[in-house]
Amino acid sequence: MGRLKGATPLDDYSGLLMSAAVSRDELNALEFANINKAIQKYLLKKPSKSLAPFIYEWFLRVHREMFDEVWAWAGQIRKTNKSIGIDKLGIREALKNVEKDIAHWEKSQLGSEEIAVRIHHRLVWVHPFENGNGRWARLLVNIYLKREGLSLIVWPEENLIAKTDIRERYLRALREADRHNFKPLIALHKELS
Repeated sequence: MGRLKGATPLDDYSGLLMSAAVSRDELNALEFANINKAIQKYLLKKPSKSLAPFIYEWFLRVHREMFDEVWAWAGQIRKTNKSIGIDKLGIREALKNVEKDIAHWEKSQLGSEEIAVRIHHRLVWVHPFENGNGRWARLLVNIYLKREGLSLIVWPEENLIAKTDIRERYLRALREADRHNFKPLIALHKELS
């Protein structure tokens, strides 16, 4: 695809459903409109467990609903390894393990807020898709919180893309969660609720 004069170049156009070249800002607007439909479906009212079952197939479906008007690979497990996330060959099993772990956590002494933090961390850690993993994980966290009757987290999405203090704190909290220290991510969730 060609590039619009003055447009921010995109890293990878493969799978883009648009027939004309788009700038980074145009792509962000298209993705925002698509994501907003998923937000409306799941967050306008409390989702039932049947609408939001937190199972493997549903994880893929939500990603597809968020990006299917923009990207051909929406909702499909990535076929390449990335600098972050687990090996592509382990993604299906890891997501099925997240499903099992959620069921286990819900039967444990963990509160819903901590379960949401653990879901958030695990989904970002797996990093199952070509792109949109963070936005997808953050939406799933809010769907879980809404389903459990808790306050949503107001994610400053623009500040999580650019190099900002909140982005650095967010990434540090995720790295701490990699080391099984969930306190920084719990604190960030509470701060943004």
